[in-house]
Order: sequence, then C-alpha cells, then structure tokens
Amino acid sequence: MNTYTEAIWEVISDTPELLAELTTIMGKQYQPFLGEAQAYRVNTHKLQAYVLEKLNEWFEWLPDTPVNLIGGALALEALQAVDWSDIALQVRLVPLIAEER
Repeated sequence: MNTYTEAIWEVISDTPELLAELTTIMGKQYQPFLGEAQAYRVNTHKLQAYVLEKLNEWFEWLPDTPVNLIGGALALEALQAVDWSDIALQVRLVPLIAEER
C-alpha cells in the first residue's frame, strides 16, 4: 500500500461513520444485471467518487487564501496516487474480520 493510500485508509478506519458509509457502498449488489466482480468495480468507483466529493466539499469550504489553495491543490493531486481498489478491498474485509472475532 503506498503512502497516500495508507493515509486515506487510516482516516477511514479511524472514522466509524465514514467506514460504515463506505461499507454500505461496497456491499451494494446489482443482480441480475451485474455479477459480483462487475459490482465490485462499480462500487469501487462509487467509493472513490464519494470520498472525492467529500474532499471537494471541504476544499470549497476553505477560505481563498494562498496557503489553502496550495494545500488543497496538493491534496487533490495526492489523491491521484491513491489505490482505490486497495481501499475498496480493505473496506470489504472489515465486516469479514469482525465476524471472525
């Protein structure tokens, strides 16, 4: 897992409300229209879009100062390096790990 992916996962795993929302997204099924692998890809894209939407809301909320603009631009650029399929897999595994305990 790369540094940016680890950072995103750390925030997600430490925020129960966000983890629950993303778990719901990743658990959505589209049968009989999509198989499990196709649904996983669709849900991964939805997860990414959801997180990016939340970050864009935060970015738009920030005052237009040079530091905020630089920080926001760097954050948005860093998100391009996130491995969203890895995040999706981690989100899917959380309920399975909880069941084993």
